[in-house]
Amino acid sequence: MGFPGSGKSFLANHLAADGIASYLEIEPILVARFGTGQEFQSQINEVGAFLWRSYSEQLCSSQLPVIFESTGVSDRILLDRLKRTYQTAIVHVRTDRSICISRLLRRARGYNISNSDDPEVIGGFYDFWYEQVAPTYGFDLSVDGVDVQAATREIRDFIAQAL
Repeated sequence: MGFPGSGKSFLANHLAADGIASYLEIEPILVARFGTGQEFQSQINEVGAFLWRSYSEQLCSSQLPVIFESTGVSDRILLDRLKRTYQTAIVHVRTDRSICISRLLRRARGYNISNSDDPEVIGGFYDFWYEQVAPTYGFDLSVDGVDVQAATREIRDFIAQAL
């Protein structure tokens, strides 16, 4: 879990490539199926049902731990349900504000569910996320979203201890 641009997808792809975990990048699938912005928000119940089916299928079919990424904003009910139903851990991918903003501004329009290209809007959401969203979650582990090698080691060690 982390702010957009924190490195969640990059780290998840790295963990999957190293055979540490299974990962399916779901955001492009969601954007293709449900759109972005208001269009996405207007279908939030359908999005939740789709995510639950996808997550359940992945969890039941993988021999490895499964990675799901989230900002934890619009999918809190789903995340709570996952924690009640499956053995889960919430890993916080933390990255400085300026790096997240820079990464988001470099992305192609339509890549993310949120579509702002205004650094002030992105920065305001970053501040909101760290002040209002992150404190409501009990992170099991926090890793650096810039140092992928260190984050990989920490996650691998965490998984080994949990199993």
